[in-house]
Parts: sequence; C-alpha cells; structure tokens
Amino acid sequence: MRVTIADRFAGVWIVVVSVVLFVLFRDYGFDDPYITYRYAFNLAEGQGFVYNPGEQVLSTTAPLYAMILACMHLIGIEIPLASNLLSACSMGFGALALYALARLAQKHVAAIVAIILYPLTPYLTATFGGEMLMVIALGLWAMVALAMNRPYSAGVLVACATLMRADAALAAALIGLVFLYQRQYASFLRFSLVYLLTITPFVVAAWLYFGSPIPVTLGTKQSQADIFGSRSFFSGLDVILSIFIYNIFFLPFLVFFLFRLPHLLHRSNLLLVALAWGVLHTIAYSLLGVTNYFWYYVPTILAIIVATALGAQALYQVVGQQFGKRITRPFLASLVLALCISQIMGLAQRTVTPDLRLEAYRNVGLWLQQHTAPDARVAMLEVGIIGFYSQRYIIDFAGLIQPDVATIFGPDSGYLEAAHWALAHYRPNYLVTQESGLPVLQHNPELMSICSQVAAFPEPRFPTPMTIHRCTW
Repeated sequence: MRVTIADRFAGVWIVVVSVVLFVLFRDYGFDDPYITYRYAFNLAEGQGFVYNPGEQVLSTTAPLYAMILACMHLIGIEIPLASNLLSACSMGFGALALYALARLAQKHVAAIVAIILYPLTPYLTATFGGEMLMVIALGLWAMVALAMNRPYSAGVLVACATLMRADAALAAALIGLVFLYQRQYASFLRFSLVYLLTITPFVVAAWLYFGSPIPVTLGTKQSQADIFGSRSFFSGLDVILSIFIYNIFFLPFLVFFLFRLPHLLHRSNLLLVALAWGVLHTIAYSLLGVTNYFWYYVPTILAIIVATALGAQALYQVVGQQFGKRITRPFLASLVLALCISQIMGLAQRTVTPDLRLEAYRNVGLWLQQHTAPDARVAMLEVGIIGFYSQRYIIDFAGLIQPDVATIFGPDSGYLEAAHWALAHYRPNYLVTQESGLPVLQHNPELMSICSQVAAFPEPRFPTPMTIHRCTW
C-alpha cells in the first residue's frame, strides 16, 4: 500500500495527540482501576498476585494489564502514572488502527474522520487509568491483521486483549467468523490455534491459583444491579446514546450512516467488524444484567465512532454525486471541524473537572498507612484508591474483594445492609465512612459505641467530611 500524505499526517497526529492527552490527564484517576493497581503492586513486591496478601481471590477483571503494570513498577514508574501513560498511547494506537482498517477498505474519508475523532472523544478520556482503551487498541489491531490475512498476528493480539479483559473474546469470535465467511479455512485454523495456545496456559494457571479463571466481580456486579435504585447496563444505554444521537454535530453523519447501511452490508468492509464488536458487546452486557459502570460502554462508543466515520464517507459520496467534489469537500470539512471543536471543548471541560474523590481518598489511604498497624483490618465502601495507598487488609462493603458480601444484595437490601453484615462478620479494626453518602453509623447506637472517630478529611462531594473510626469489638 503506497504511503500518502494522509498517512504521514496520521503518524504525526497519533504522536502529538498521545503526548497531549498524557500531559493533560497524567494525574487523572477513578476508583476501580486502583484494585488492579494493588494486584500489580503486590505482584511486583513479591506478595503474590493477590489483593489482600494471603487471599487468592481474583477481584481484578484485567489480569494481564496488572502484570504489565507490575513490570513497569519494577523499572521505577509509579503504577497510576504508568497506567495513564498506557491509556494515552492506547488512544493513539487505537485511532491509528481505525485509520488502517478504513484505508485497507478504501474508505479514505472514514479513515481521516476516525483517526481524528477517536482520541478527541471526551467520554473515552474518562476511562483513563483503566484497561479498556488498551483492550480496544489490541482488538482493533487484531482486526487490521485480519484484513491483511495475518492469522497468527491476529490470534496473538486478540488473545492478549482477552487476557487483559475476558469480554474481548467477543472480538476473537468475530475475527474467527470473518475468516470462515471468507472461506479462508486454513487461516481460521491458524488463528484459532495461536489464540488457544496463547490463552490456555493463563486460564489453567488462574484455575489452579484462584480456583476459577472468572473474576468474582462478575457475580458481584450482577448482584449490584438488583439493588433498589441501581441502574443496569441496559437501562443506562439511553444516557450514553443521547450524548451522540442528540448531538447536532454527530447527527448528520449518523443519519447518512443509517441511510447507506444496506449498501455497506453488501460490500466487504472490515470497519464493520469493529462496529459489530461494539454492538455485540452492548448486547452481551445487556443480557448479563450487570450494573452500569461507565467504562463498560467504551466498546459501545467505539461502534458509534465507526458509524460516524462511515457516515462521513457516505455523506461525501452521496453529496458529491449531486453537487460535485468542489462543493462537497469544504462542506464536509466544515462539518467535521465543527464536530472536532465540540469534542475539544468537551475535553477542555474534563481537564478542569477531575474525579473529586481522588485526592480525598489518597489522603485517607496515606493516613491509614502511617497511623495504623501493618496487620490492621480496614472496612469501607469504595476500596480502590484508599486500599492502594493504605496497603492494609481491606474489607469491602461492595463485595468486590469479599464476594460473600454481595450475597446480601437484593431489591430490599443494599450497600447499607451489606456494610452492617460485613462489619459484624469481619470485625475490622478501622472503619472509613462518609455518613452523608452511606450512613453506616447513624441510627446504629451499638456501632457508634464500638467505633470512635480518630480522623476526618474534607470530601468535596459532600457537606460532611470523610471520617476514620477505630473499632473495639
């Protein structure tokens, strides 16, 4: 394939955008990835692939990602910083993979729109620090290998994505089906063989070490969706779709995509495999009935971005046939520019509205590390950031670390009931609570007599501080 000016632009663009995103979001974070960070830290420090040392429970959904972070920690890079660096690079390489897929399909307009739009999408930057962006990048490059009929490369790449997050097996299934649809049976066998040979040793090791290769968090998050007032993944889709469907800058591209969809389905276009991955993921998560954690929607948004890029290609072709390219090119460029400006404004807004929990939870974790015994047991609701910085034995009211806590969840019992059960069952030395959010101590005289406050920290989300209590049972 001949290298064009657009290809050179693409190479420069991904370097620039990756660097800029890392600079802007290097200190970004949210609570859940810190569970994986603690696995990485403990592994690097020789305490085993565990969250609480001595307890072999698989509470991270991203085992390979944790191993990569552990390696980066060993060479002196702080784990949260390393994860944000991986996220920034994954945004760039994911965009480049979309560009390559579109170029191989001879969809040049779609290629340019995809590589510009993907890393400028504000919702995706909200997932910085998690594994989702790297999973998407690996899956997309596996599809590029598919388009180039390189089954071994496709198998290794999508196997790594699966080991990083098990639901990437959906991408593997799609790639295998495309090989079969194209009647490339030898390539299908090679792809399947290398995929299975790559993941099987890890699956067997997880089975032997943890008792199951399936993270305990799957059942927990299904149980959380049963809590009264919680929203399932499916019920949260309306919010995600409204971000794009009701956006005047996305709308013309999505309309043209739908208009040309029957035509697209009758032509070989492997960009549709990336779109199908997002659609299949959305259907699967809706059927699983898990709660609506925001990073679960990343493949859904990938599908929308691919649809937008293909819509731009369709607009260029349809309008170009009616009015000629001299009019169509500046018209399309103005629409894409307006869309990009709206996305950049969203990115700018996100840089000044970080997760308010990050600093408060870090301070709580550091206090626990400095003022409690190394064998102290600490109970709380959100365990990620506090657990990572405290390095203490953690008891989790959400059931992510101790899955037996999640058995309490139901339509008539939620986090408060689970907290009271966990406190009575595990009897921690310390309790971290935000009474304005989850009143663990209020209206419970027995607990208030057992647990006395020893520290308080401002929490910007609530009028009352986050408090630490020493409990004597």
